[in-house]
Amino acid sequence: MSFATVERPKTTHKLHYDQEIVRTAIIAELDATSLYQAQLDNLNSEEAKKVIEHIIDEEREHIAELYCLLMRLDKTQEEKMTEVNASTCIAGGFTE
Repeated sequence: MSFATVERPKTTHKLHYDQEIVRTAIIAELDATSLYQAQLDNLNSEEAKKVIEHIIDEEREHIAELYCLLMRLDKTQEEKMTEVNASTCIAGGFTE
């Protein structure tokens, strides 16, 4: 699996660079989760399925941790998340 690297341009503010790295890491974790899920659906071995399910769970935890970090680094992202309200996301509906 290859991961994109982010080169910091000399003109980019350090905080924005950190935000970009975290966003890239979130994308990589989402891709990994999708890859493992696709593999899981094709496995025959119960032992292999259990291991891949565990890995998927860890990837989801990484996504949550990285998103929390992103909100601490990007106050606009935090504001938008607050506006949407996490419980609304879980309930499956958005209100204007």
